[in-house]
Amino acid sequence: MYIEAVPNRDSPPAILLRESYREAGKVKKRTLLNLSDWPHERIAGFKALLKGGTVIPQDQEAITIIRSLPHGHVEAALGTARKIGLDRLLGPKPAPAPAAGNRCRDLILALVVSRILDPGSKLAAARALSPDTATSSLGEQLDLGMVDEDELYSALDWLAVRQPAIEAALAKRHLSGGTLVRIVAKAERSPAAVTKQTTGRTEDGLPVHSFRTLLEDLATLTRNTLVTAIAPEQPFTLTARPTPIQQKARDLLGLSRTQ
Repeated sequence: MYIEAVPNRDSPPAILLRESYREAGKVKKRTLLNLSDWPHERIAGFKALLKGGTVIPQDQEAITIIRSLPHGHVEAALGTARKIGLDRLLGPKPAPAPAAGNRCRDLILALVVSRILDPGSKLAAARALSPDTATSSLGEQLDLGMVDEDELYSALDWLAVRQPAIEAALAKRHLSGGTLVRIVAKAERSPAAVTKQTTGRTEDGLPVHSFRTLLEDLATLTRNTLVTAIAPEQPFTLTARPTPIQQKARDLLGLSRTQ
């Protein structure tokens, strides 16, 4: 069966439900029902059914967001950490079946990123990383599962053992020939600099951000868990579309475009 719109001179086309059949070796068609007085929405739904689709009741949402987590700032900080090799510096690459050392490495990486995005206690970090109480997509991106406070302290003990090797690797990477390292106090910003931060625009018309306000902007880019009305038992994740300034930041950081 199929639905066909038949021209009707100066009147609206006739909407007919038809079926094809063979007779004496020839393909013919016959009209089963005239649907011309049906609302357009009902006809569209009937077409979907005839093509093997599923029609959602009008009072039911086709797609429902069941969870939404801040993601853009996580993507920026974690992506940059990986890009500069911080994860490889902290520990070995995870095996197919991660060893304890690999998990400690990921927990330390999570603590470093958390310190940048939302500093807090180890208890607060454990809650923010665990799936049921997550405050961002960080735990999910590192596939941490449940995290408790004691586990984070154990990871710090693991890091302390590796600290000399990490410091030596950093010195080899960044220092050579007796390089002198100076720690300089943070400079006070002038009123003009503060004004530029809050009201300035880039050459392409985007607002000027400080590091902190850019992270806050990126945090509004969410990673959403959704279900459909026809398959509510099969959730899937989808990242929201970035704004122009969010995409600009991602491009500058060398991150792939959000799908």
